Amino acid sequence: MLGCLHSVEPKKFIAALQKISDQTYNSIFTVQQMKDIARDINITVVDFEGFVSSLNNQGFLLKKGPKIFQLQTAGY
Repeated sequence: MLGCLHSVEPKKFIAALQKISDQTYNSIFTVQQMKDIARDINITVVDFEGFVSSLNNQGFLLKKGPKIFQLQTAGY
């Protein structure tokens, strides 16, 4: 489980990634970029790597390399 993470936070986070992906035509994000995005939309996660790993396990993100993930809901 994601600890104290509420179910709305992953949805909000994925929606923010989707919006950026749509604007930039790029679905690849580094962990640092995702941390910055989470901070910008006021999502605080104690274990951010665990949060990203959970989203990877759920199929929202695909690990492409060390600290690089691809958003799977984007068509790019």
